[in-house]
Amino acid sequence: MTDEIVPADPKLRSRLLWWSGSAVVAGLLFLAMLYLYLREIARVAEVNPAAATESAVRMVTGLGWVCGACLVGMALWFGRLAEQVSRTGRYPPPGRKVLRDTPVRTGRKAASVAAMAGAAAIVCLLAGTLGAWYFCQLMIGLLRG
Repeated sequence: MTDEIVPADPKLRSRLLWWSGSAVVAGLLFLAMLYLYLREIARVAEVNPAAATESAVRMVTGLGWVCGACLVGMALWFGRLAEQVSRTGRYPPPGRKVLRDTPVRTGRKAASVAAMAGAAAIVCLLAGTLGAWYFCQLMIGLLRG
């Protein structure tokens, strides 16, 4: 193991803070819109239960697609990290920006980081594809059943 340390990138920190704040605001707006949509479904259900069921099915399907796409995106990020660490034999890979001062890991420690990133990629990929599909099928079955 070397004593090399990759210094933190202050621009990356501020960009991550900005994106995180934007994601929180977007998430809160999305939840408010979802709440209003659910109230509308409840209102329609009093008059036309079949139409309300179809609206709920569309909502669940849309949520499944959005969550699945996010998880597949995470899988791609983790997969790329695992590939770069495996190829270079070090973590963080050369040129990778980090949020905090990070000691360089090589050898077995880098291989274990690559293995963990690969495992996270597989879990996210399975959750984003099969998990999202199963969730949608389960919810649609409950709503229509």
